[in-house]
Amino acid sequence: MPKGVEIAGFGAGAQDYFRPIGDVDDDHQPGAKKSTWTDREDRLLQELIAQGCETHVGGNVVNTLAYLACRGSLQPNVRFVSALGHDQASDAIRNELSLLNIHGMTNDSPDYLPSVSIVERRAPGHDRMVKGRPRTPLDAYVSNRQIHQATANADVVIAASLKSIDLTDRVFAQTPDDTVTSYQPGSSEFDDPDALRELMTKYYPNLLALNDDELRQLMGASKDADPFELAAEANRYALNVLCTLGKQGILLSNGHRVLYHPAAEIPPHQVVDTLGAGDRAHAIALDGLLSRKSGHAILSKVAQGTASVIQHVGAHGDLYADAH
Repeated sequence: MPKGVEIAGFGAGAQDYFRPIGDVDDDHQPGAKKSTWTDREDRLLQELIAQGCETHVGGNVVNTLAYLACRGSLQPNVRFVSALGHDQASDAIRNELSLLNIHGMTNDSPDYLPSVSIVERRAPGHDRMVKGRPRTPLDAYVSNRQIHQATANADVVIAASLKSIDLTDRVFAQTPDDTVTSYQPGSSEFDDPDALRELMTKYYPNLLALNDDELRQLMGASKDADPFELAAEANRYALNVLCTLGKQGILLSNGHRVLYHPAAEIPPHQVVDTLGAGDRAHAIALDGLLSRKSGHAILSKVAQGTASVIQHVGAHGDLYADAH
């Protein structure tokens, strides 16, 4: 594929706000996630913003697009297709997208609230604690007209964690047949694996990116099922299947043939933050496929790239020096 390709990525934006190391609440356990968002969290968020805390933009599709924009081999024009609101988190997301060379193509509405996480920093290598404000569902905020405008001239369309089979269906339905498609389902899509399988059978994306737990859910397999066999079987739903196995390595399946590469060995004290590692794997695999690299070369680059991102805070900590 020639350089200067047009890439449109569909998904939600998010913003992480980091509390200083040691500034944590006594009533929370390391590694725990607090799913409720209360007035207390709202007040804490406003305090952190007023103090000028460290922040990082996120979201599955943004994490994937950032790598393609900053280190992708094709010098792409990258567009983020989504919705944003009129709140401080939305403003922060807009600002950081520009730093990462990502062009926003968003419907802006005062009713839309992006996801927000308050991250309680601990010493490097230790678990983080996250308090998250759920985002507003995208379905009603991404119109068919917006989808058509984004996909009509796109060489590559990425759908990542849309949390809606219906919205994903609308995106792929308007994507031209000769466009490369890449899909990274989010947790909500796996709530109905039959619908997810039907969607992929209908559109057969060029790349499906997921982890081993998600692969088992997709295939309706038990926890002790062999991910190698499942990845080969999953080629009935996508031309290429990328499956991350955490510390156990990475799989890439094409034509029911599975390639494997071990994960890079990183000393525990150098692992700062694993956030975004799966998205980085997705981005590097897609970039490799677009550049027509061999499967083994792709997996080697995925192992290196995921090792890089987990040694930095946030999903783009190693990319900001590349952005301009």
